[in-house]
Amino acid sequence: MKDIPDASWEKLSQKKIYFGHQSVGYNIIDGIKDLMKENPKIKLNIVETKDVNGIKGGFLAHSTVGKNTDPKSKIDDFNKNKWVCTLLKYPLYIVVEIGI
Repeated sequence: MKDIPDASWEKLSQKKIYFGHQSVGYNIIDGIKDLMKENPKIKLNIVETKDVNGIKGGFLAHSTVGKNTDPKSKIDDFNKNKWVCTLLKYPLYIVVEIGI
């Protein structure tokens, strides 16, 4: 972490990212918050919401999607929102960088 240049953390903080998840996702968000406490140069605007339209600047938005143990329901729930994005789909969670 200490070898990552400040400019890289700044660039990350300007991204518009959505993270759709279920229960394990909260553990991931908690881990990110712990890293931020240990590394003050990491400044992410973490917001729990499905509606990212009103958020100004960069963000890491997150919310629950679908049902636990049902990966297809997560993808279907995510797709209902019709976000314009670059999409990476995983069985446990969905991570998106929003192209707006």
